[in-house]
Amino acid sequence: MFHLPTCYFKGCARPTVEGAIKCEFHKQRSICLVQDCRNQVFARNLCVRHGGKKTCVYEGCHQNVRLGNLCGKHGAGSTRKLCVEDGCTKFAQTKQRCSAHGGGQRCKLPGCSTHARRGGFCTRHTNQVTRPSLRVAATANIALDKFAAYSKMNLHALLNPDSP
Repeated sequence: MFHLPTCYFKGCARPTVEGAIKCEFHKQRSICLVQDCRNQVFARNLCVRHGGKKTCVYEGCHQNVRLGNLCGKHGAGSTRKLCVEDGCTKFAQTKQRCSAHGGGQRCKLPGCSTHARRGGFCTRHTNQVTRPSLRVAATANIALDKFAAYSKMNLHALLNPDSP
């Protein structure tokens, strides 16, 4: 069986453009000058790993710079507040607490205690709820959860006032 050659760049499995070593997406991108490196150039003909991006000037730090000459950790002070729990260095989400200490929201799907990531749902349930067939079921579950304190008889009477 004949296999088309794949793109030169690390992690790219797309087939190459005819007569080239790179795929359609990467065909205009340069290759890092370091021998046997399969990364694309970031700056100065080098990839990020081999010096294409400057490193933080803070003593002992080897992270890539984000703004000016400092990395995200050592750069200008963040305007975000920290969690109020003693010893916690994470950023606060809601109620002045990080997600580990009760900040943030929980997934809207009944029975799920995972932190909400997008649209009020956790990652797993966001993917499920975005599919139309599951969106209806999830909405129904959330609506029914509001009536959890009612017995089935009371709930039936509330939803069907005309039936005996």
